[in-house]
Amino acid sequence: MKQLRGIFSIHLVLTFVLLIISNTCLATSSKTVEAVCPVCANQFSASKLMSTNNLGGYDSDLCSNARGYSPLMSMIWGCPVCNFCGYSDEFEEKLSDTRKNELKSWLANDIKVEKKGPENRYDAIPAQTRYEVAARIAEMSKKPALETGRLWLNAAWTCRHLGLIDVASEAAPLTEISPEKCKTLFQALDDNSRKIKPSENRAGDMVKILAATAARVDELQIPEAEQVAAYMMLAKLFRSSGENQQAENFIVRALAADKSGQIAREAEAIRFSMKEEARFQAKAAEWLEKALTQAELQEQEKIELTLTLAETCRRIGDNDRAEKFFLQLFDSKKLPEFFVEIARNAFTAMGRSQFFPEEKAKIFAAQRVQEALSLLKDPRDGRYVAGYLRECPDRATVFPELVKLIRGSDENAAENALRCMSDTSEEALKIQLELFEKGRFVDIVLKNLRESGSQLPAEPFVKAFSAETASERASKLLELLVAIGGKVAKDAILARAEKEFSPDAILTLSKIESEDYDRRGFYRNLIVGLITCDDLRVIEVLQRVIENAHVDGINSFGHSLVVEAGTAIEFVINHYLGFSIVIKRDRAPQFEQPDDTLYEKPFAIARNNLKEWLAVNGAKPREQMIADGFVAAGYSITPASDPRCLKELIAGLSDRLYPIRYHSYNALARLTGVSYKPFIGRDPKAYPKAYREIIWFYTDWLDKNMPNLIFNEASGCFEIRDKK
Repeated sequence: MKQLRGIFSIHLVLTFVLLIISNTCLATSSKTVEAVCPVCANQFSASKLMSTNNLGGYDSDLCSNARGYSPLMSMIWGCPVCNFCGYSDEFEEKLSDTRKNELKSWLANDIKVEKKGPENRYDAIPAQTRYEVAARIAEMSKKPALETGRLWLNAAWTCRHLGLIDVASEAAPLTEISPEKCKTLFQALDDNSRKIKPSENRAGDMVKILAATAARVDELQIPEAEQVAAYMMLAKLFRSSGENQQAENFIVRALAADKSGQIAREAEAIRFSMKEEARFQAKAAEWLEKALTQAELQEQEKIELTLTLAETCRRIGDNDRAEKFFLQLFDSKKLPEFFVEIARNAFTAMGRSQFFPEEKAKIFAAQRVQEALSLLKDPRDGRYVAGYLRECPDRATVFPELVKLIRGSDENAAENALRCMSDTSEEALKIQLELFEKGRFVDIVLKNLRESGSQLPAEPFVKAFSAETASERASKLLELLVAIGGKVAKDAILARAEKEFSPDAILTLSKIESEDYDRRGFYRNLIVGLITCDDLRVIEVLQRVIENAHVDGINSFGHSLVVEAGTAIEFVINHYLGFSIVIKRDRAPQFEQPDDTLYEKPFAIARNNLKEWLAVNGAKPREQMIADGFVAAGYSITPASDPRCLKELIAGLSDRLYPIRYHSYNALARLTGVSYKPFIGRDPKAYPKAYREIIWFYTDWLDKNMPNLIFNEASGCFEIRDKK
């Protein structure tokens, strides 16, 4: 359990170059164990953590947010008899009789605990109280300041995660707040979520969305009937991030709007939890400041501690101390980008933007770039910095250095540099085309060019695609041809599909062994590639797959081909027919999920839906099919010359139906003349999460240009009127 104690456990990869927040952790899990108190020998039930997660991101004081159950609730156990509290491994320690008696006496005389949980369980003592008792034991035992400070800070964070400490009773139930009760606010939150460029830190993004909404809350003109629910919702959301000053502002508003007094009980509970958090934060700041001067700290630990201390002071309103520690942070030799951003936001929140050390921030930014570039020569570390350098906006510095390494004699450095290449300049494309033709780093080149979405000559890749057998390499070539687009690329994809999906070939393909991942992947990708061909002939090919594939149970490859082909048809015509049965949608027909033996029923329904639909609509131009699909899904996208249709298409980017997202992107790219992250937008299989940044981009583009948009009838797209 010791590895879970530290609040300063954020993994700074490559020492201060960048902060990586892992999104791959397992969900929090635990198991029930029998524990024995080392002080009074009472045996009780406890919950032992087996795994944790940080999928919710980090607050600006480095408080980790889990999805689901917070690990903080189980890290500290409490004996329900004598009130001894500590980490799970402390309950395995053997204490001397003298120490036992000392603790018994102290716990009996100095510790008053109100037990609220089940009897004879570790959580009979509330979580925040367990941390407080453990922190006081640490103080009494003269443990290191850092350990003591961590316990007080975790007590504060526990209050934050609990939200409401004094839980409402049946006589005074909590206020039910739903989207229906505060529609105006939810719409504003949704609008602002589209305007905030998303990051990997979900918690940080939420604070930005809340701040943007709170800053303009008066402009929303929230109806009187919605005000109480809306203000309480904002209070709770700010409270969940530990931004308690903002939470208090909206509690005041909610109480003022509440004529019936129905929220008084809940407001009191929220305020109590914030008061408790502030009490613990003040104690944490006291001990962490001592640790900053007393403890033997590595540079990384020191900057993490300083940041947490600075943010903790800001959150309790001690802005002078907060500013002092933030400025100390900038005395570090190096500083992660994430920390610089937190500091900048903190100075703004405190109303002290003029004191933010901007010049030092620029120096740190340049340092990160140079250090990352130097690491490209390392076979191992070079891979770690690739993502950072790929997204680095300072291409004027990065690109020439990448070219030097790519053209150099060091193969490892060249490979790592190529992984950082996101540039779409003529020189960048020329270099990578040369590498492809020479057969060097082919897979990396294909990935780069695919993700850049650059308009390259299709011919070299068509030739390679035609010659490559069904394999992973063929899949990558196919994906690149999709990204390139144009008649040559699309004709090559359709020609190969017509050859590979003849009736006899389909029957053979249906029986490809499950272990043959590369071949299976290629044929799935080939079906997906047909979606992009803008040719109704693909329906004939896909129908052949549906009619001729041998379905031997839902785990067979024949079954997979049918589902892929059916779903592809849904993309081509932009109508939901039931092939993509895994997709849930309230306003679309639903089919029961098949078990391991049952598939024929939903398949038969979907196939019949296809026949009926084609009988009525099969002769329509594809453009009309797509437009009808938007109408059926509830979108108003006509006339295309009305800029308001762009808002509808942006909304379509977050639709749960894959085809709607796909066609919304294509329509936006065509109407605006801007293709942002085309590899994602034109990928029929891209998950909704992948669209987050695309949604932000087009929302920002529309907000900036809406007043100056004019529709060019000749080109069929919008142009931006000269603002002058």
